[in-house]
Amino acid sequence: MESQEDRNPAPDLDALLMACLSNNTEAIKAAEAALKRMTGSPALIPQLLLRATNSHSPEVRQLSAVLLRKAVSKHWTKLTDMDRLHMQCVLLDQLVSEPHHSVRRSLGDLVGVVARFAVAKGQWPGLLEFLGRCSASTDSGHREVALALLGSLAEHVAGHLAEHISSLNQVVAAGLKDTAVEVRRAAVRVMEPLAALVADRGSAEVEAFHGLVAALLEVASSAYSSRSDDETLVQCLQLLVELCESSAPLLGKHLPAVVGLAMTVGTDNRAELPTREAALEVLHWVARFKPKQLGRNKDLVRQVVSALCTMAGEAAPPDLDPDDEGTLPPAKLAAQALDAVALYLPSQTIFPGVLSFANEAMSSQQGPHREAALTCLAVICEGCAEPLRKRLKELIPLLLAGLRDPDAAVRGAAAFALGMAAEYLQPDVVDYYKEVLPLLFPLMTEGNADVCERTCYALDTFCEALEGSEIVPYLEQLVSGLGAVLTVTGPAVQELALSALASVVAAARKDFEPYLAPILPVLHHFLSCTSPAMIPCRCRATETMGLLFEGLGGDCAQLRSLAPAVADFGLQVVVRASK
Repeated sequence: MESQEDRNPAPDLDALLMACLSNNTEAIKAAEAALKRMTGSPALIPQLLLRATNSHSPEVRQLSAVLLRKAVSKHWTKLTDMDRLHMQCVLLDQLVSEPHHSVRRSLGDLVGVVARFAVAKGQWPGLLEFLGRCSASTDSGHREVALALLGSLAEHVAGHLAEHISSLNQVVAAGLKDTAVEVRRAAVRVMEPLAALVADRGSAEVEAFHGLVAALLEVASSAYSSRSDDETLVQCLQLLVELCESSAPLLGKHLPAVVGLAMTVGTDNRAELPTREAALEVLHWVARFKPKQLGRNKDLVRQVVSALCTMAGEAAPPDLDPDDEGTLPPAKLAAQALDAVALYLPSQTIFPGVLSFANEAMSSQQGPHREAALTCLAVICEGCAEPLRKRLKELIPLLLAGLRDPDAAVRGAAAFALGMAAEYLQPDVVDYYKEVLPLLFPLMTEGNADVCERTCYALDTFCEALEGSEIVPYLEQLVSGLGAVLTVTGPAVQELALSALASVVAAARKDFEPYLAPILPVLHHFLSCTSPAMIPCRCRATETMGLLFEGLGGDCAQLRSLAPAVADFGLQVVVRASK
């Protein structure tokens, strides 16, 4: 009688692997499903091993190695001793003969998984000896294999490497000084799992790791000086970010050098933007995770602040796509880094340098410099609130001058700075509302979307802190200006304008009643919007209506006409939330 297996012959493994590598979505899904069923049996392991080591296609070899990792994790204990030994020998042979980096890396990861089972039971005594031979080889490919393998072992069997840390450090140190760039990159990669291993050890191991950090900085400096090896430089910078996060003092005495490198690369206008961003990320992380150690070096902090303030005035490269949200211009990168530095480091070290820069830059003939002055003041409002609050008499004139500036970008920066000041420098800053509000009103309707958006933010934060009697003289200008913004701008600005209107309503309470007529039709429009893009505006309009009911009372006939629209939206939200 014909068996079930005869009626359903085993799928062709080679065909399935090729299907996974095709561009046909349906074929990929079908092949993945078939392979998933096949990996339920240890019988697939020898077939995958054969293809990982003998296929003519590097893509097939790599995919087979990846699939083997999953299969070995499931079925290692079901393999015979001979099959295990065969796999160990074949994998090490293939590691040193494999010509493609991507395949070697996948094979190294596979060796790490096998080691997780074998090393713990003393079933792979020759593994570290193999690593040592490769690291001393005259073939740079073999030296790279040694480091890739070390990284995989540090990830999978870290506990069994602890007694060998000293010799492993020597392997990595030699790799960082290797003449072959691929070997140096492999050494940088292995430092992250090695750092995790060292962090759990004693001070002697941490001290020894500091030597690797010094060598790492040399690799990074050399890559930076070459102007042609951003890949290695970014790799080093990303590793430094990881080292910053460790609770162990892995950077040690080299922290000033780390900050110096990050500052130099990050503020270099000749470097590529992604590279500069990676460097400034290091500054951010050092400030966040090592604030005491960095804060003690006051001169270095002042240099960082000065460099970031200068960078904040740097023009965007001409080839930068303004619609590319993934790539920020230098000025924004600098502002983000300065914000982080101000948040985590002592304000008395940050504030004087920024204020000095702002005073000088505001007298510059170049608009970007004046814009930078105001942006830098804005981003330190949260971190340096206390000293700024004490120097408002010096700060406010700079911001008011920015609102009067002929350059729209400077006016926008001034409005943003005033919004930040109103948010973080309460209650003192509100005393200046009589000087601030009249200068903000014209900016709402000047036709520049960016300036309008920032002005609405400033109005929102200022009006939120005002009392009824303080805001009443400005209600007509506020209502007419915000009403105009709500009819001519896009959803992003409209949401901010509605938020500002809500703050005005909350402050005015009953005094807002004379201005209901022009505003209610606008609110009704937003309450009736059904487009997903308009939901944030609809929420803000609902908030504003709620504040109107609270301030004027439910007896107001004009308000009652909008009650059904508000209730309808509320019910829709409840229904969505319950699904």
